[in-house]
Amino acid sequence: MYFTIRGRVDSFEDSSYERTVNEGTPEATTEMVARYQLMLDIPGVAEMVRCDLSPDRIPDLPALKVFDKWELEESWVVVTADNFRQTKGTKGNRTWAMASFSAVKVEEMSAAERQAILDARRQTKTARKQKAAAARAAKQPQGKKPDAA
Repeated sequence: MYFTIRGRVDSFEDSSYERTVNEGTPEATTEMVARYQLMLDIPGVAEMVRCDLSPDRIPDLPALKVFDKWELEESWVVVTADNFRQTKGTKGNRTWAMASFSAVKVEEMSAAERQAILDARRQTKTARKQKAAAARAAKQPQGKKPDAA
């Protein structure tokens, strides 16, 4: 099962780290594990969506300068993920949770896809406004005209 996430790039962070392999043995070595995080802004969603990127999971991962460009231009991207991880915790008397999607593909959205999303969003907003206006009209008593401002 795959998740397809379409959103605008908010930030890109390098979260690479070093780890020791064969610790406690004569063959102990340190290696660098490359990890990146992409934060997406999705219209209509209050929180950012976090996607974890790993070069060993994404064979055609764009170069780091491409991610920097996407971040500066706030480009729209399509991220395909095969699973997600949820982390929960408490801080003081507040509970928090965070979901992180494991990406298997990342690509910039085409102009046609961007336009289709904007058109669909515009249609949804128009339909919502029409429904609200109809509900207001239904609540108004018969024979009474709306007040002119």
